[in-house]
Amino acid sequence: EIDAASAATAAEELAALGVRARAYPTDVSKSEQVDRTFAAAVEDLGRLDVVVNNAGISRIGPHTHEVSDADWYDSIAVMQSGVFFGMRAAGRIMIEQGSGSVINISSIRGFSPNPGRMTYCAPKAAVIMMTKIAAGEWAQHGIRVNAIAPGVLRTPMWDADVARGAIDE
Repeated sequence: EIDAASAATAAEELAALGVRARAYPTDVSKSEQVDRTFAAAVEDLGRLDVVVNNAGISRIGPHTHEVSDADWYDSIAVMQSGVFFGMRAAGRIMIEQGSGSVINISSIRGFSPNPGRMTYCAPKAAVIMMTKIAAGEWAQHGIRVNAIAPGVLRTPMWDADVARGAIDE
């Protein structure tokens, strides 16, 4: 589910700090939406200096042999393909302008597996590798590509998993 209200709030908070910011609610699993969003951002703001690929979903619970096709496809679509689409769109713009920074949000689960987390750990591990590949390709163009792999953070998504009993608090 795309949280347009949260995006608008984030843009307002940034604007209150003096940053030019806009919210572009986008389904990151759809490359054409990602490409349109990046084009709109450049048109509205003039250039693209920093991209943070941070969309995520939670399908924690079933062990590997019980993971449904739908949960697998949704997780990969948002947390792996979505990051790829964002990186690709950013790269096309940043290479042309000769600078930029891409920050991909992975997770400690990209390094550290847990039972019941196949649909989360696998795409987060892929984000780490995709980041390394793009960093090597784009450094010569003045573009930094990094991944951040935070540990457990209490977020609304975490709270929802606790409420449905998928994880212990």
